[in-house]
Amino acid sequence: MFTWLVVSTSGYYEWRDRPPSAAAVRREQLKLKIEALFDYNDQTYAYRRL
Repeated sequence: MFTWLVVSTSGYYEWRDRPPSAAAVRREQLKLKIEALFDYNDQTYAYRRL
């Protein structure tokens, strides 16, 4: 599969084991805040309204 994707095995494992980026961490925090607001509002409003 690595040859089909033109990726070295060491490069794949390095990518897989790297820590999440700052943007990914921010997105996860935002997702948790939106879910909390959604629950607080009795699941009435969608994410665009929050």
